[in-house]
Amino acid sequence: MRYAIYGSLFITMVLSVFAIVSSVFLCSPFSFMESFRTGGKIPHSFWSSVLTFYAAEGKCIPRVTIEVNAALNVATDILIVVLPLPGISNLNLPKTQKLAVMCIFGLAGLYVYPRVY
Repeated sequence: MRYAIYGSLFITMVLSVFAIVSSVFLCSPFSFMESFRTGGKIPHSFWSSVLTFYAAEGKCIPRVTIEVNAALNVATDILIVVLPLPGISNLNLPKTQKLAVMCIFGLAGLYVYPRVY
């Protein structure tokens, strides 16, 4: 159980660093991000001409990188919710109390569900 906890801690830290780095270096130059967000079209606004001027040439990381990052974040959320459940079964409690504690930890799944949909 200890190795599973350390492993999930390591995986969560690595994915957090990956998320931060991919967010910081999403587009180069940074002003090109508006066209990345809108699918290549810069919306008409006061800043349109400024963004068009500064973002005439640039590149962004592939969109699939962001989607993989989101999927891995959801996977680690599920891992963190499920990880304590086997340890609860070893507690010296009556079965009804164990089930109640597992249900309370299972309520954390309500946090993961909106992130998926």
